[in-house]
Amino acid sequence: MICSALYPSDNLEEQISCSCCGMSYTSREYKILKAADKLGFFHNEQYGIFCNFCFIEFIKTLKTADEKEKIIINVKDKKVIIDKDEY
Repeated sequence: MICSALYPSDNLEEQISCSCCGMSYTSREYKILKAADKLGFFHNEQYGIFCNFCFIEFIKTLKTADEKEKIIINVKDKKVIIDKDEY
């Protein structure tokens, strides 16, 4: 599964919402919370936008360990890879 971390400067809509729980913030609010490391949003082409809380829960509910795939998170200029044995 490939996800990208969303940053307030990523030409976000005026409002950003989690596809899972519906939590939403204005771009201004998200910029403040992201700067304080209080909140993060992640985008996946197949599943939409996740807040950091739902993203963690989603990772936990992926199929059994034998079927888990690596999770790749694009963060600015690097990739963070979470191996199936790590979640």
